[in-house]
Amino acid sequence: MKKIILLLTLMSIGAGMVSCEKIFKKKNKGEELPDGWKRYQYTLPAGPLEVVSLAVDNAGVPYIVTSHTLYRLDGETFTSVPADHVDASVSGVTFDKNNNLFISYFAPFSTSGGISKLNGASWTRLNTDKNFNTVFADKSGNVFAGSNDGLYEYNGTEFVKIDGFDDPVSAIVQDASGALWFGANVPDPNQGNADITVRYDGTSFTQYHPGAVDYDRGTNAVTADSYGNVYFSGWNKAGSGQIWQLIKVLKYDGSLFSLLTLPKNNEGDFLYSYNGALVCAAGSTLWGILDGDLVTLSNGEKPLSDYLGGEKCECKGNSSDFVDMKSYGSKLWVLSGHEDENVVSTYNFGKPETGYLYLYE
Repeated sequence: MKKIILLLTLMSIGAGMVSCEKIFKKKNKGEELPDGWKRYQYTLPAGPLEVVSLAVDNAGVPYIVTSHTLYRLDGETFTSVPADHVDASVSGVTFDKNNNLFISYFAPFSTSGGISKLNGASWTRLNTDKNFNTVFADKSGNVFAGSNDGLYEYNGTEFVKIDGFDDPVSAIVQDASGALWFGANVPDPNQGNADITVRYDGTSFTQYHPGAVDYDRGTNAVTADSYGNVYFSGWNKAGSGQIWQLIKVLKYDGSLFSLLTLPKNNEGDFLYSYNGALVCAAGSTLWGILDGDLVTLSNGEKPLSDYLGGEKCECKGNSSDFVDMKSYGSKLWVLSGHEDENVVSTYNFGKPETGYLYLYE
C-alpha cells in the first residue's frame, strides 16, 4: 500500500556562495595533481565507441563501460573485457556482493533492452522484452532495477516486478537503515506529473513530496552519505520545453528536505546543465558532477571545497569533461571523456583516443 507524506520543509538559506579552490584544469592534464589524487590514462581503439559509465567491483577495481566492451584497470594498465552489448543504450551498471556484474539497458527503438549479467567469463541476458532506467545491488546482495512501470528485483533467474508502485523509477540507493530510495515521476491530478522521492523498506513504498522546496527537477542520480542523509540531483523535467536548466541538488536529512547551495563556475556563473547532474557520496564526503565540473558539495559538517575543472567545455554531442563517478568506501573514482584535438568527448569516431580515470583516496 502506498503511503503519501507531504512534508512541510524549509529551504536552507546559505550565506551566499562558498568560495572554492580550483585544483586542476582539464586543458592542462600534464600538471601535477593535488595531494590525494592519482590519474590513469586509457586509450580506446579506433571505431565508433562511446564511454558511457563506470563500475567498481567488490575488490575496488574499476571498470570503464563503453558502447562495445569493458575495460578493467589491472594495476596501472587497462585490460579489455568482452561485453554482451554492441551499441546498446547502457542505463546502469552495478556489482553484487558475489562480484557478478549487471548492466541495464534502455533501448526503446531496438530489441537490445533488458539486463546483462556477467558471472566470471559468462554472460547471460535477462528480461530482453523490458527497458530499464537503472540497476542497483544493495549491501545484502539483492539486485534491483528500475523501469518505467516500477521497481523490479532479481530472483536468481529474472527480474520480477514488486507490487505496490507502478510509476517510473530512476536512480536507486540504499540508506543506513537498509531501505531503498529512488526518484520518480508520478501523475498528479493538480500538477500533471509531479517529481517525488520514494522509500521502499522491503514491504511497502512511501512517497515523499518535497513540499515547499522548489526542486521541480527530474531526478537522475541519488546517493546516501555516512551521516544518514540522502541526496537527489536532477535538471529540467521532460517535456518542460526548456533544455538548459539550473542544476539543483535536494537533501533529505531524515525529517526535512532542503536545497544545497551550489558553487558558481570560475566565470561567476551559476551551473546549468543539458545532461543533468550526478551526486555520489564517498564516506562522509558528497561529490557532484555539475555541468561537467567535479566539486565537493556541502555535506553535514563539511563545507564546499576543492573545485575541480570550472571551465565551460566545448564538446561533441552532449558529452562533458567528467562523465561518471563511483565510490568504494571513502575512495572516489572519476571518469573523464576521451579527447580528440583538445575537444573533450565521450565519442570516438575513427582513431585511437585517450582519456583519464581519476582516483581520490
